[in-house]
Amino acid sequence: MRKLKPILLIVLVVVAGVLSANYLDSYEFTPNRIDSIQNIAKNLHGRVTALMVGDSVALTLGYDLTLDQNSYDLNIIDKAQLGCGLAIGGLVQTKNQVFPASGLCSANAKTQWPQQYAQWINNYHPQVVVLLAGRWETANRTYNGKWTDITQSSFNSYVASQLQLAFNIVTKDGASLLLETEPCSNSGSDASGKPWPQDSIQRLNAYNSLLYRLQSKYPNQVYVQNLNSMVCPNGHFESSMGKVRIRKLDGVHFATSDAYAVAKVLGPMVLPYWEFVGHVGQVRQQLNVTNS
Repeated sequence: MRKLKPILLIVLVVVAGVLSANYLDSYEFTPNRIDSIQNIAKNLHGRVTALMVGDSVALTLGYDLTLDQNSYDLNIIDKAQLGCGLAIGGLVQTKNQVFPASGLCSANAKTQWPQQYAQWINNYHPQVVVLLAGRWETANRTYNGKWTDITQSSFNSYVASQLQLAFNIVTKDGASLLLETEPCSNSGSDASGKPWPQDSIQRLNAYNSLLYRLQSKYPNQVYVQNLNSMVCPNGHFESSMGKVRIRKLDGVHFATSDAYAVAKVLGPMVLPYWEFVGHVGQVRQQLNVTNS
């Protein structure tokens, strides 16, 4: 981080004297009311560490965006994982295949994502954690031994509790949590010509609504970036932006075959907000303001 200007140091000292967790809780962010920490963050410069977590959609997006990180004073650490979002255990159906949850989401894994996230926080001390999940949470899957999906109240509540758990882990030292909405997908159709249930807009909306609910609970530490609206304008799947293919042929993941082109298109849309939210986390950490 670059050396703070003397006037900013004075502001930080003054703010540190008056801010507390309870004070921050009283804020409700609106476009016309920005709290003191956000005001300070807008004027900060210098590299911040962004830890990317989530599933394979996050993995491919993070790979592409990392190529443009230096333009935005970001150090992106892409630790997203194949086959694992937030839900742990049970059976998962994708298209015609049914298999147990895998990787850090396996019921039998020695290390599951909560433990791994905690380790990454201790290792990298990020100012912002970017979480992109939802692909596996919108699939048909078993929960408490029964087949269900995210439109059903019990599983919906479970996913909400997993988001809360992620928040508790990654923000314990003051880092911001930036939630990316799940982008729409077009992975094909079944034998009858109907879209696969995992691509359902209803399920997509059910998951993304949980992100905004968590943001409303912690308006000074949780931020939502609407990636879905960026890459799926007006709710329609688009494989390209301009002449640049941004999605793979599977209709789900982000393109990595021409990653520099993807970074050039998506970087200016996505990364400035990562940098700002990272500076918010940076200020919180300097003021020793943890979960609020």
